Amino acid sequence: KKLSEDEKKYIKLAAYDTLIQHCEHSLPVVSDYVEKAEQHHLFILPAQYVAHKMGHNESYFLSIGVTNSRAFVQYVSNTDDYIILYDENLPIDERRWCIAKLIAFIKLGVPNEHPNKYCHIDDNDIKSEEFAYYYTCPDAVLKECGITAAEDIITYCSIPFIQANRKNKQLLTEKSTSTLLIIEEAIKQNFSLFINCIKGKM
Repeated sequence: KKLSEDEKKYIKLAAYDTLIQHCEHSLPVVSDYVEKAEQHHLFILPAQYVAHKMGHNESYFLSIGVTNSRAFVQYVSNTDDYIILYDENLPIDERRWCIAKLIAFIKLGVPNEHPNKYCHIDDNDIKSEEFAYYYTCPDAVLKECGITAAEDIITYCSIPFIQANRKNKQLLTEKSTSTLLIIEEAIKQNFSLFINCIKGKM
């Protein structure tokens, strides 16, 4: 099933809104998420670290529910917190992609539907996948900087090659929409120092 144009617009808006809420201002995003996440009731931590602190085997959380789990999110209803745990052995680009997809789950309300339970990465979930593309590689920033080639997307956004290649194709085919102009300008303003720095190198 493909997403409708309205669904894509909504997800893009949600991703950009989250970038603004998380005060992201440079690429790659989620590079200092542990330090600034607490104010959003969002904790992002290595699963092995948390398991060790709780007196469990380091593989404890990664063996719950799904075989070869890479990351998951839980909504803790008593404290209104979201906790994302990830496998610290993941390459940094894959870790960033997993975290972005789980942030999409939070934004789209998935953990709230299953409070106090683990929501694992779903590679077939097209909504979280679409969100991750806009969250890790915001079009408004990439186009302003002239970052469109897959190798440049890997360099600046630090996402896996397959996703960078798809993002390259998305940038070449997707048309801008006037309904998102205001938030796109806000994103460019937030990333203005980064944009000017990249333009100065080119």
